[in-house]
Amino acid sequence: MEHDKDSIIFQLQKKLAVAQRKNKQLEGIIKAIHEDSASATSCRWTYNHNTEAWETDCQETYSFLEGTPTENKTTFCNFCGRRVVEHIPNEEVG
Repeated sequence: MEHDKDSIIFQLQKKLAVAQRKNKQLEGIIKAIHEDSASATSCRWTYNHNTEAWETDCQETYSFLEGTPTENKTTFCNFCGRRVVEHIPNEEVG
C-alpha cells in the first residue's frame, strides 16, 4: 500500500513539473505578444562548444542528441515560447 502511495505521488510530481513548464511557456508567449520589440519575438539560442548544449536568452539550457534546433525542427523556444534564432560561435582553439 505504501509503495502505491509513493508511486502515485511520484507520478503527480512529474505531471506537476510538466504543467509548470507549459505554464512558463504560455506566460512567455503572452509576454511576447504584449511587447512591441524584435527581442520580444525571438529567443537567441547560443551553442556552447564546452557543454555541447544550447544556452537561451531566457536563461535556460537545452541539449539535442544530434544537430541544431533547425535540424530538430525546433521553431519556438521550449521555455519562453518565442521564435528560436540560432547562434553558433566559432569554436575557440586553445
